[in-house]
Amino acid sequence: DTDVATLLLQFPTLQELCIEEDNYSSKPQPISTSFITSLHTWKQSFLRCSSAPLVPQLRVLTLKTVAEDFDPSSFVEMITSRWLPDECSEREIGAVCLRSVELHLPGIADAKPYEPLTHIDKAGMRVVVKCEGGYLV
Repeated sequence: DTDVATLLLQFPTLQELCIEEDNYSSKPQPISTSFITSLHTWKQSFLRCSSAPLVPQLRVLTLKTVAEDFDPSSFVEMITSRWLPDECSEREIGAVCLRSVELHLPGIADAKPYEPLTHIDKAGMRVVVKCEGGYLV
């Protein structure tokens, strides 16, 4: 997760990001709670000490995790922080509005923690959260 956040610092104009974890890797996986928090527009983390958002031009995010212990609350909070539907919000935060997000989870997951994202989906952001059991959002 640290390496990915460090790499993303080099690409502030990045608009699309897709990270797919490897089921067969013995190395630590990049999609951690710390990494998710580093993508938050205003919340600092130990991976991003600056108040400036990491990848401020990000419009499309796709994450495919193999983590059975994925933290839905950090994900929902980060996505909510990137829902900036008006230019005034974008200027104030220093980031553009995320327009599309996909999250692929392993196994069967509970839809309840992801329910706040349905409001954002209805308001205009494309939100897809799915697991082996089907679509959650």
